[in-house]
Amino acid sequence: MNKWYVRVDCEKNEKVGTGHLYRTIAFASFLQKKGDVVKFLINNNDLATTLLNKKQLDFIYIDDLANKPLEKVDYLLIDLYEKYKDPDFLNGLRRIADTLIVITDTSQEEKIDADYVILTSPAVNNFYPDSSKYIKGAKYLIMDDSFLLHRKVRNYPIKNILIAFGGYDPFNVTKLVITALRRMEKQFNSVKINILLGIFYPFKKELLEILKETKLDYAIHTNVDDIALFYSMNDYAVTAAGNTLYELSALGIPASVISQTPRQKEACEKRLNGSDFDYIGYYKDVSVDKIVHHLTKMMNNKKDFENNSKAGLRYFENDGKALIYNHITMGNHV
Repeated sequence: MNKWYVRVDCEKNEKVGTGHLYRTIAFASFLQKKGDVVKFLINNNDLATTLLNKKQLDFIYIDDLANKPLEKVDYLLIDLYEKYKDPDFLNGLRRIADTLIVITDTSQEEKIDADYVILTSPAVNNFYPDSSKYIKGAKYLIMDDSFLLHRKVRNYPIKNILIAFGGYDPFNVTKLVITALRRMEKQFNSVKINILLGIFYPFKKELLEILKETKLDYAIHTNVDDIALFYSMNDYAVTAAGNTLYELSALGIPASVISQTPRQKEACEKRLNGSDFDYIGYYKDVSVDKIVHHLTKMMNNKKDFENNSKAGLRYFENDGKALIYNHITMGNHV
């Protein structure tokens, strides 16, 4: 039995969001099934508190640590956006764990002062060729076990389309996509549009005004309980280039992608030869006409559609959590 701490923050902004929390919860649940003991170290955040209580995961608030000294454990997993870049911050954490593990979405080759570094961006596949401490590539994506239950090749006809741009969507790409779909109402007259809005999406009123004027068959979804099941009910998606894209690929759902950050843009451009998604472009460079072009292509090219589905299934054929765990705890270089 190993003992773990998981250090993660969840903030209401586009930089440090809910994705970090969800993936660490998925990994912690995997650890518990292995018989390991896990405790979260978190900032005082309502969403984090609610989710950890729901999953029956133990936690302590960072602000309370002054009054509750921590015992030293075997492993400390850190998922804190860019705080790992501060070596003094990492060194300060070594007193509470024998092995320090950092998970990051960076697409840059960086020196990170940890024992293991998990990098799931496809952009890093050729980095650190001779170092076993770097666990790299999208095959190490951490996702909930429920995603393993709904994997299949997707086929025509397309009856349900998912629109999903994260918990915040600060640039309102959702609106841009809906505007494009309104131009294609005749082509989509027998298709259900499922719009997934994050809990921090700030443009809902504006979006509802646009949707009042459309003939599209649509539904707005928030706070979905079983996200893997919800995704799996769709045949095709228009989404951003974050974890949602990888989860959709793991389910075999083809996607057209609009990147929202320079990091996502770089990852998409380096992964174009993977053929498991259709890249529309960086949000600053994407017009309604360009979205219409890509949606038309995906709706009318059965071969590319099914190839994208099969490529995604091949890319994520293994459970990333198990691959990471084996690498760290048993020294398996996979």
